[in-house]
Order: sequence, then C-alpha cells, then structure tokens
Amino acid sequence: MSWRKWLFLISTASLLAGCTANPATTIFHTNSMIAEQKLQLFNILFWMGVGVFLLVAVLLALAIIRGRRQPGDNSEPRQNHGNVRLEIIWTVIPILLVVYIFFITVRTMNAVAAPPREDGDLTVRVIGHRWFWEFQYPDLGITTANDLVIPEDTNIHLELVSVDVIHSFWVPNLSGKIDVVPGQQNSMWIRADNPGTFMGHCGEYCGMQHANMHFNVIARSADDFTAWVQGQQQPVAAAQGTLEEEGEQIVTAGVCAGCHTIQGTKMVGKTGPDLTHLYSRTIIAGGFPLDDATLEQWLRNSDELKPGNLMAGIRVSDQQIEAVMAYLKTLR
Repeated sequence: MSWRKWLFLISTASLLAGCTANPATTIFHTNSMIAEQKLQLFNILFWMGVGVFLLVAVLLALAIIRGRRQPGDNSEPRQNHGNVRLEIIWTVIPILLVVYIFFITVRTMNAVAAPPREDGDLTVRVIGHRWFWEFQYPDLGITTANDLVIPEDTNIHLELVSVDVIHSFWVPNLSGKIDVVPGQQNSMWIRADNPGTFMGHCGEYCGMQHANMHFNVIARSADDFTAWVQGQQQPVAAAQGTLEEEGEQIVTAGVCAGCHTIQGTKMVGKTGPDLTHLYSRTIIAGGFPLDDATLEQWLRNSDELKPGNLMAGIRVSDQQIEAVMAYLKTLR
C-alpha cells in the first residue's frame, strides 16, 4: 500500500476516533457556568492558535515564493541579520500573547473555583470501581450506582475516591475532569443550570471495560428531586407472589449477597453496585440501558455483555433467571 493510502487511512481513523454517538455529549453543549467558562477559554486559545498558524503559514509561503532562487542567479539571498525592529516585533508579540493567555487562564480558574459550602448545598461521595460508579449521599442516607441525581441550580460538592485503579470523573456538559485516585480523596463541584440528563465518562484508561464506564447525571427540579429522595429512602417493597418470593430467596441468600447490598435485607456486600431501588435507575453495568432485555442478558451471561466483569462465571438456570428478574423488578 502506498504512503498516500496509509496517510488517508490514519487520518480517517483519527477523525472517527473523535466521533460520539451523542453529539450533545461534548464540551460544546454546556449546561453550567463552569462548563461555559471553560468553553470560552478553549475558544479563545483555539482561535488564537488558528491565527498564529495562518500567519506563520502565509509568511512561510511568501518567503518560499518571493525568496526562491531564479534561474542563473547564484548570489546569496539578502540577509536580515541585525534588523533590530524585526527582532523586537517577533519577541514582543509572543510575550504579549503569553501574558494574555496567563491572564485569561487565571480569570477562568478563579471563576470556576469551588465556592464555600452553604446551606442548601449537596454533598455526594463518588467511588470509582472497575467498571461502574457508586454515589453515596451521606446527608440523605442514599446509595445508588451509575445515576447521579441532583437538584438543578444547586451547588453539588463531590468527594471522589477509587477502590482499585485510577479513574477520571468527567461530565462534559457540566464541568471539567478530575482524577479519582486510590488512597486519596479529590474534590470538585458541579452545578446544572437546567433539568436534563447529562452523560458522564471515565476519562482515564482503567482496564478492558474502560469504554463501558459511563454514568448519567440527572438534574431535576427541586420538587422532583425531593420526590426522588423520598422514594429512595423508602424500604424496598416486600415480595408478592411465589415467583417474586423465590427470586428474593435466590438473591438475598445466594451468591448475590456476597457482593451486593439491598437495604432492609441481610445483603451487605460492597464489591458490586447497591441494588436497592435498582429499577429506578437508567443504566446497568456502567454503560448499558436498564431494561428487561439487558438485565436478562446480564443474568444469563454477564461476560458476553461486558467481558472481564467480576460476575463472569456465575451461571443461573432459566427458571432462576425468571424468578430473579421478577424480584429485581420490584426494586423501584
């Protein structure tokens, strides 16, 4: 294959690598002051870079065209050494640009710095696992996974830790990213200006299922958030009917209890996601929509859906799957 074809393939692959299934899940669609300030800084730096590139490219092209050697001309080209005015210009202009970049960067950093905690703010503890996100609301007594539900127009203070490897917490529509490091607590804050669902990502390669370590930040109105909190604080509904009771027995007394927690039962596992009110969430396994078909596929062969997960190798019969699903669907 010629070098031109290789160059075309590499360029095309590089462009496609930046594509996303949801174009709105980018830094260019902001829903918070934090993201807007950072986008403004990005735009300034980007267009400054474009301007410098075009200026250098034009000057280079002019130098090549005007300074090319003419046929039969063997003389040395005119030298600009010692042109004090020119040397001052190309020294002072970059200095002014760097000073300006420093000024707007500091201004942006001050604008997005975490404000002091006030009454009404919400604190959430974020725990990174391979490969899902756990969210604990210490002031509300709630633990969930993969869905970070927050009230709109409220400062959300995040305390971030990891239980295994380095992850990176990133919600492009709301804020920048921050590393989540084992043995160290980092902090950041987010705020959603309007209700909506905003996809988050792990921004640091953390293993074979890094690409399937998504989460949703769901911003709700004050009333809707209050209703969500009240629902999450309710005990799980008691199993009704033989099939649900059979599923409850399988889940709470079987291998599931070693890794998962369901509040109000004897399940207190910490390795896997908390399953309390499971069916009130939008995502399962850190990257797949929570619906009956996906849950059934996960129970049948989780390794087929997400290779390398810690549930790989656990097998249940068709009858058990039916019972387990009947019970899990009551966890709303």
